Amino acid sequence: MFLDYDQHSDVSAVKLFNRLGESGRLGDDSSYTDELGTSGQFKNYGGVYDPVTRICIWASHRDLLTNNGERIIESTVGHKHIPTLKQVYDWLADAGLTIEKTYSNYTEEPLDKQHEASVRATIWAKKGCYFDAATV
Repeated sequence: MFLDYDQHSDVSAVKLFNRLGESGRLGDDSSYTDELGTSGQFKNYGGVYDPVTRICIWASHRDLLTNNGERIIESTVGHKHIPTLKQVYDWLADAGLTIEKTYSNYTEEPLDKQHEASVRATIWAKKGCYFDAATV
C-alpha cells in the first residue's frame, strides 16, 4: 500500500486553517472556467483548527454557472480531521499492515515525527501473505 497525504503538526495546522475573512479557494483569484465551459467562484470564509480534537472546521461558498446555463449555488461547512503520524501508524497496524518506509515530501528523507511544518508524508506498507504449507 502506498499512502500519500498532508502530514500537519499542530503548528502548521494552526497556520493553515486558523483564518478569518474571505479568500479565494484557488489563491487570490477564486474565479475559473473549466474545459467544458462551466464557470464559477469558490470562496472560503475562514476556519479554525482545534489541537485537542485535531479537527478543523471552515465555511465555504460555491457559485457555478454550467455550460447549459444552469446556476448552482452551494454554501457548506467543511470538517477535516488531521491525524498524527502515530494515529496513521496505528490504523495501518490495526489493518494488519507493516510499515516498510516513511518519507517526507516525495524524497527518500525520513519523516521527522517532530517536524513543525506541513509535509507530504509518503508511507509504504504491506500486508503479509501467509499460508499453511501443509494445506498446499
